[in-house]
Amino acid sequence: MTKLLLLFLFATSCVAQTMEQMSAMTQDVARSLIDGAAKRGIQQYAMPAFTVVMAEKPEFNAYADPVNHIITVNSLTVRILYGDRGELAFVIAHELGHIQDVNCQARGIAQRLSGTALQRMCEAAADQIGMQYILAAGYNPFEPAGLMGKLLMVDPNQGSVFGIVLGRFVSDHPVDVDRIHHLALAAALACKDRPEICRQ
Repeated sequence: MTKLLLLFLFATSCVAQTMEQMSAMTQDVARSLIDGAAKRGIQQYAMPAFTVVMAEKPEFNAYADPVNHIITVNSLTVRILYGDRGELAFVIAHELGHIQDVNCQARGIAQRLSGTALQRMCEAAADQIGMQYILAAGYNPFEPAGLMGKLLMVDPNQGSVFGIVLGRFVSDHPVDVDRIHHLALAAALACKDRPEICRQ
């Protein structure tokens, strides 16, 4: 009940946007990931071709189809993040990371990973790739942390002590300080390897 109430409050507290406006913003943010680096005069990371579509679904989520290179972002996600382009950019970049790292599952299976451990490895890899993409496009490295905060507000049980401990062991999409810490490390590594992408 609490989760549904928070989703309702999020959706109603946002300025009412039409589906067309939200779809246009989603496309604009997706384009910024492709064109942002060139506009800043730097080379983008290797990036597969992709298409972004918005699905009219009342869930805070997004999905990647690595076979067809399609990223689907649910309309509630766009509505909640409408004023936060960098956070939406990370959502798209993370899913693009799954498309880029299409062999992640096979690599994990070769390492004898399965179930939650395998999924978490691929989620962490997509986070790292997504962080590189948003930095190259000129977004702030703190954007993913803001997104994690919104995810915690949508599902406050994840932010409880029990939720954090449980998430470390059973969640394939943990939203906790560990994930934010790993994102910070990914940003630091990207900036060390390619300091030009961290120019603001």
